[in-house]
Parts: sequence; C-alpha cells; structure tokens
Amino acid sequence: MIPIGLQTTLESRLKDLFAATRFPTPSGNDATISIHKQRLPEKMSEEDSPFPFIIVKMIEGSGQTAVDQPLSKIGLIVGTYDVYEASGISTNIGYTDLVRVMNDIEEDLIKRPVIDGKYELELPLKWRINEEDTDPYFIGVLELDFATPNHTRTDVESLL
Repeated sequence: MIPIGLQTTLESRLKDLFAATRFPTPSGNDATISIHKQRLPEKMSEEDSPFPFIIVKMIEGSGQTAVDQPLSKIGLIVGTYDVYEASGISTNIGYTDLVRVMNDIEEDLIKRPVIDGKYELELPLKWRINEEDTDPYFIGVLELDFATPNHTRTDVESLL
C-alpha cells in the first residue's frame, strides 16, 4: 500500500503544530511556515520565495512479507531563512530556526507516534542539515520510517 493518507495527515498535523509560529522571509516580513506535499509550488513571479517551508515527501516503501510489516519512508525537508543586521552580519537566526523546527517535529512525533490511527513511527528517526554553505538559506531533512497496516488475504477460504 502506498500511504497517501499518511502524507496528507502528516501535512495537516504539521500545519497545526506550526500554525502560530512565525519565521523571517526573504521579503523582510515574518510569515507562518508553508507546508507542501511532495514538492514546492510553482513560482508565480521572480520575487516569490518559498522560505520558510516544509515539504512532506514520500521517498520509498517496502511491502509486507511473511515476517516483516510494510514500511514507508517519509522525508520532511525543512527550509528557513536567515536575517541580516543592518551592518550586513548574519544573525544566525535561520540556522537556529531550522534546528528548532526539526526539534519541534521530532518531539511531537515521539510524544504521539501514531498517525491517523494506523501509521506508527519507527524509531530512531534520522535527521541531517545540509553541509554546503547556502547562507542565508538553511535546509535540513528528517527521515521518518512508518510501519503501515498489514493486509489480510481475502481469497484464502476459496483456496481451501
């Protein structure tokens, strides 16, 4: 089973988690973090910037076997923006915002590891921050493995 419901419910849960939190944007304003399934939306103009954002991306999965429960890997790609002081020096807010967002997601998922009553987070989860210097933009990824429901054969009785 490819768990589109897991992706949709996780997107909704992240929207609720960050609904009241605002982050710096390249336009100089603060905004709530935008959350998208699978990819960023198309830019409407050159001035459009997706930052800050979270992408809920289905990466891969494995099917059920006689001994293994099916798993689905979801990547959460997080992007934040750094603010510069009038002197042109970075405040490093983008980096700390990135780590804070990733930490908030991790804490929320560990406290409530079951999504939609049927997808359970498998620990440990993995995270990494982009090693390249992309200042003033910061990118990080959380890799999440979820156990997905088993399917029961319905044709067994007719085979007996």
